[in-house]
Amino acid sequence: MAFAALPAIPSEGLSESEVRMYSAVKQNIEQLTGQAGDNFYVALVRGTITASVVESVNAQSVGVSGQAYVINNLQVAPATELIALAGTVQSVIYDVKNVRDALNTLIIQLKGST
Repeated sequence: MAFAALPAIPSEGLSESEVRMYSAVKQNIEQLTGQAGDNFYVALVRGTITASVVESVNAQSVGVSGQAYVINNLQVAPATELIALAGTVQSVIYDVKNVRDALNTLIIQLKGST
């Protein structure tokens, strides 16, 4: 979204203090809208935020169930339990990545640079 340029402040019919005040207001508006000065101080408007909301996560509770096998005096979980746990961990990894990506996008947009 582009902002309309502000016209020059007329000096006729205004006192010196009025010209200074209007000039300062014009300068502040131009700075906030990115029309002048350092872009570090440009105001952020809602329309510039495009980071996606993380609607939901796929992670689920991790529970241990089932019978364990005893091999050489050690309890060992069945392969089905280990596979289910691996799937849950992978789901958490994807969720963390999605949240990280959304957060990084937002931070870049807020800071205005990478």
